[in-house]
Amino acid sequence: MANLKVSSLTILTLAFLSGCSSSFFKVKAQDELRMELEVSPDRVFAVCEKASDEAEIYMFIVNVLDDHGFVIFVPQSNVLDKETCMERSNGANEIIASGKIITIRGSGDLKPDPRTEVHEVNFPNYGIRKTNQQILPFLSISNERGRCVLQWQADFPPCGLEGFPIK
Repeated sequence: MANLKVSSLTILTLAFLSGCSSSFFKVKAQDELRMELEVSPDRVFAVCEKASDEAEIYMFIVNVLDDHGFVIFVPQSNVLDKETCMERSNGANEIIASGKIITIRGSGDLKPDPRTEVHEVNFPNYGIRKTNQQILPFLSISNERGRCVLQWQADFPPCGLEGFPIK
């Protein structure tokens, strides 16, 4: 009976804790050249995708699920070798997994680019989601614990980036 009570208490505690955490997406700040997004970890993941069939070059991309259920692509502007791209992707996913508030910084805005193809992305916990032609060139990803991946380097505290935070 004691095990049953502990199990029931554990289940109730987990239900309460999961009910207290909420999924969120917001534009934290922006100006004409820069943007900061703040999201919950369930709305973001990083990947390393092959950028060419002819060469061994890869692209680091952060996928962000917006508040309308569409995927925003946040790609790094230069191509990488596979090892560097995977290090960056793994580092970003560790930052996401260890944080509660994920900040993504990019250059530009979220105006749809009609030249961009609409893609489908299998988003963990949300299933297949479509892109809405919004691209935000990657500058950094960080969490509230101070870990970050910057456009040109990974996990070198402080995670400062010139021009951020946007005031």
